[in-house]
Amino acid sequence: MTVRALIATVFLACAALAATLPFDALDIDSSSYALISRDMIERDDYLHLQQCGRRYFDKPILTFWKISTSFQIFGVSNWSFRLPALLLTLASIWSLYSLVLLLYGSTRRALLAAAIYASSPGLFAMLLDVKIDAYLNCYLVFLHHAYFLGVKRNRWYYLLMYLAIGLGFITKGPIAVAIPAISIGMDILVRRDWGRLGTMLFSPVGLVGVPLALIPPGFWTWVLYEQYGSYGPYYCLWLQSFGRVYSRYAFSWSQGYDPFFFVSNFAWAFAAFLLPLLVYAGRRVWDFARSGGLLRLPAD
Repeated sequence: MTVRALIATVFLACAALAATLPFDALDIDSSSYALISRDMIERDDYLHLQQCGRRYFDKPILTFWKISTSFQIFGVSNWSFRLPALLLTLASIWSLYSLVLLLYGSTRRALLAAAIYASSPGLFAMLLDVKIDAYLNCYLVFLHHAYFLGVKRNRWYYLLMYLAIGLGFITKGPIAVAIPAISIGMDILVRRDWGRLGTMLFSPVGLVGVPLALIPPGFWTWVLYEQYGSYGPYYCLWLQSFGRVYSRYAFSWSQGYDPFFFVSNFAWAFAAFLLPLLVYAGRRVWDFARSGGLLRLPAD
């Protein structure tokens, strides 16, 4: 595709995402998030979540702060409920474009990545029926952008990565730590760049960044403990995220022990990413097998 065609694709995909703004909040999750956020304003209580008079602690608090802020500024409506998720998603499209441009120096590649991401069925579905995942997804893009800014430009960009991890944690829970631990950890492992790991954890950047990432979940843990005792942090920080994978009694929708639960759950939504990735990985494995040598990757 030409650069002009890619720009048009990104623009049309963003317009389609923005077209979801006036839609009604759908049952069950979206309407619950809207009710809880409106209840925050009516009770003037922004720490203790309630839904129709009953305590609620299934999800962390940051998403409800975003929605209630939008309600306060623009009034309670369908579009003001959806607006925070849309704005963050548009920002994540720009962030992905900037990330690919940083890594490859190619406008065409950056636009192609943005077009694939913006037109993914899963992204549209998450904004049509607004989920917590729509917010988490953006923080994951932001933190990887910040990570590579730290690698390529200035190590102090790692602070933005740590901040995105902390905000992602009080959006969806420990999955916001598990995903970058796998992706960034594998990047460091494959490149054997242990100096980078030391910089991220033990340099002045790490000594500031690690506490920066811990402050949001630490605050949310204190709020949960204050309301529910030790069960509150245990449920929200562990059981709610991972219990459905290994505990058949934790939830009525438990999947049982399935190590591929998250893969199968999201594969359909982001097949536009997964299929090119599988083709690329297959080509690299084939080249490796033919060469009979080690697969060499650049250190940076």
